[in-house]
Amino acid sequence: MDINAASIVKKKVSGKASGKKSGKSKSETPAPPPIEVIPGRYQGTGDDASLVTELKAMDLAAQQEAVTSTLARVGAAGGAPERLAAARDLAVLVRTLGLMTLTQMGILENLQLSLTEASATVEAKEGALFAVKALSEDVGAWFEPFALPMLPSVLQAVGAKGPGVQEAAAQAAKATVLSLNPRAARLCLPTIFEAMESPEWKVKLVATNLIGVLAGHSTDQLNVCMPLIVPRITTCLRDTKKEVSSAAKKALTAATNVCGNPDILPVVPAIIAAIKNPDKTPEALDDLMHTTFVHQVDASSLAVIVPILARSLADRGMHPKRKTAMIVVNMCKLVLNPLDVEPFAPKLLPELKRCGEDATFEEIRDICKAAADVLERKMAEALRQHDAINGPIPQAAAAAAEE
Repeated sequence: MDINAASIVKKKVSGKASGKKSGKSKSETPAPPPIEVIPGRYQGTGDDASLVTELKAMDLAAQQEAVTSTLARVGAAGGAPERLAAARDLAVLVRTLGLMTLTQMGILENLQLSLTEASATVEAKEGALFAVKALSEDVGAWFEPFALPMLPSVLQAVGAKGPGVQEAAAQAAKATVLSLNPRAARLCLPTIFEAMESPEWKVKLVATNLIGVLAGHSTDQLNVCMPLIVPRITTCLRDTKKEVSSAAKKALTAATNVCGNPDILPVVPAIIAAIKNPDKTPEALDDLMHTTFVHQVDASSLAVIVPILARSLADRGMHPKRKTAMIVVNMCKLVLNPLDVEPFAPKLLPELKRCGEDATFEEIRDICKAAADVLERKMAEALRQHDAINGPIPQAAAAAAEE
């Protein structure tokens, strides 16, 4: 009898243990199920000629009533499908009645209050996010001047309570970025960078994913902004939350793949691994050493490579310094625009000069001096370009020229 009782207890304990092991951790939030799409009151697309005629034939009071009632449905307590349908109706009204309805009929004010007010209900916040997404997708580029100022509130909503709100915020943020003119997409980068520093890891995750979205949507603009992007992604790449770190790796890979220099594409995985884990810097440096640069080296390429070179120069060993100096000399030969070197030279010049004077071996001193000379010549050319266009001389370039 005691043996049977003991065996029963043992089974219960083992069952609990196995259940804990196979179950999800408490920190994981299950993804919300897909929202059922139901038809809206205004036929969803707003392309029907009779609907347009009917809405435009209304007097101003009737139009205001249509907008007000639709806003009420957007934030109403009830099911998400109804709020989503109301959000699409709101986009139809804006497309039909004109952009002035956003300000004159209180649409923007209502949505902004729902996103920022602490007293706003979960339903109101989710409905506002549905509306931002619908307006970004259906109104498109015409909604861009209004969507961009709302992006900070949308990203902050990713950290709000409720998986439905979080998912709606992530989708609204993506739709907002994709609605921007590709040539103006860089305007959203300061907001994304700020979100990447958020204490809420889910906000960081969504903001980091947006960099990958921009890589496909606004290739040229992202290419120009790589010197600003790489340091921010590097921070997320080393984040303790594996979801953020994984997203940063994907975003950096996507951003690097749009760089103007195809020579570095084969070594991108090694470079990203070294940025994330400094112990892998020697392998990345060796891969760069064996890379033959034949295409133009621009600022986006340097943004990816320079962090590895700067870390190698800080190494106590002489051989990493020698390899770094050789890479600098080879790359600078293919830098056609000296202004591309300008942001990065201060990170390399001081240590190259120091090695050129203090290194133990003459060969290493010589190659470091040669690398420093090449960088100084590029900086001098950059200064002349600034003088030619009568622009302000950057402090970093002026300091390097004085030295």
